[in-house]
Amino acid sequence: MVVAEYRTGDTAIRDLLTPITHPATATALAAERATLATLHGNCTTAASVHATLTSTTVTVDAAVYAPDGHTAIRTQATGAANQSDAVGRRAGEQLLRDGAAALLHALPHTP
Repeated sequence: MVVAEYRTGDTAIRDLLTPITHPATATALAAERATLATLHGNCTTAASVHATLTSTTVTVDAAVYAPDGHTAIRTQATGAANQSDAVGRRAGEQLLRDGAAALLHALPHTP
């Protein structure tokens, strides 16, 4: 998989990348990124997110882990594939409702 990130509104780059975009992968990625964004996660966040796709649905399996690795809060959200952002946000919101914020705040922060 090759991932390219570019500025919102950069139509020249978007047009260049469109022919090589894999729609199913882009849909799964949107769900995964929405989950992490809801958690305010980044590359150092002790979380996992995996989205799978059928022809009409996306399922997000997500978890947040305690610093010791012994405690995890997990959830799963499923919804319409064309609403992958919303499904991802729903997974992140459920993790927060289930107590993930406490685990996230217990992690050491790096600059």
